[in-house]
Amino acid sequence: MSETEPALVSLVLPVYNIQRPYLEQCLASISAQTYQRIEILLVDDGSTNDAPEACQAYCAREPRAHYIHQQNSGVSVARNTGLAHAQGDYVCFVDPDDWLTPGYVEGLVAREEETHADIVVCGCLFCVGERQEPNAFLDKGDVVLTGSQKDALLYQLVGKALCDYYPPHIAAGVPWSKLFRRDFLLHKDLRFIPGMVRMQDNIFCLYALQEAESVAYLDQNLYCYRKDLGSASHKYNPRIIQYFEFYFDRTRDFLDAYQREDVLYRALDAKTLTSVNSYLVNYFFNDQNPDRPAERRRKLTVLLDGPRYAQAFERVDDSMLLGTERPFVHALRRRNFFLLRLMVSAREALLNRGH
Repeated sequence: MSETEPALVSLVLPVYNIQRPYLEQCLASISAQTYQRIEILLVDDGSTNDAPEACQAYCAREPRAHYIHQQNSGVSVARNTGLAHAQGDYVCFVDPDDWLTPGYVEGLVAREEETHADIVVCGCLFCVGERQEPNAFLDKGDVVLTGSQKDALLYQLVGKALCDYYPPHIAAGVPWSKLFRRDFLLHKDLRFIPGMVRMQDNIFCLYALQEAESVAYLDQNLYCYRKDLGSASHKYNPRIIQYFEFYFDRTRDFLDAYQREDVLYRALDAKTLTSVNSYLVNYFFNDQNPDRPAERRRKLTVLLDGPRYAQAFERVDDSMLLGTERPFVHALRRRNFFLLRLMVSAREALLNRGH
């Protein structure tokens, strides 16, 4: 970047079988950015619908856009591919089913050039259908975080109970709503873990927040996050336990690498137990599970008696759990499967009503 030329910002979009109306809304919002010096990297992760045609049509009319095709390898590899092709001074990751307010890039760049932070974070709008609700990642206004101050964001990625403030809808462990200095990402060798199916964003952000010299917050909700209530998050998934346990192991690797404080390990134990809710929804209590109820209960008992969960039960205490989480963990301790099913059913009913 020269002294007279504005910084180039690379927008990286991992595209896989996204619905065309969502993708086109996202791309239109990018072209409408008030900050003009951008490159748009559309990384098609082997889509099998009409998303490639939509991307190529967009590139034909938008000279700042570039289409990159790869064999289906997952969102982590797609983001890494985009980062490898990026030429910008700064990098923003955008999910193609979301969209940007017109001043998104301009606001982030202005904040970075004011603070020279390695990462700039802004708030987002949480969008469900026509409803939009503000979701600030911090409640401190426009601040610059250094040293242990960064824990105001980093703690959100490990445990809600650790935080003096926790966002109302979605926590800071997402790659979007952020601008990264590209030289920072390259120097620290920050990449997404290939093949990691669940919460790869969280792990990436843990390392990024830890390694950043400073993180600047912009107290404006400039990114529009679309919450799709019809997503695959509640569907039958026999590999759900494997996905979560891989995430727990990578989080523990992070805590070990930086010799983080014991309270973070105990928060991870709490998350290990509360995440069993997802096992119940996606596997044990799912109607598509072919196992008989007695076999499901047996498998769940074996899981909870295993060393990972036994250690979590031993280490966790109520201070690491929110009020709504305590009865769930207590029911797990007692192996009260009837009560657990009632809790899961009640929670699912609330989510299905959009609450």
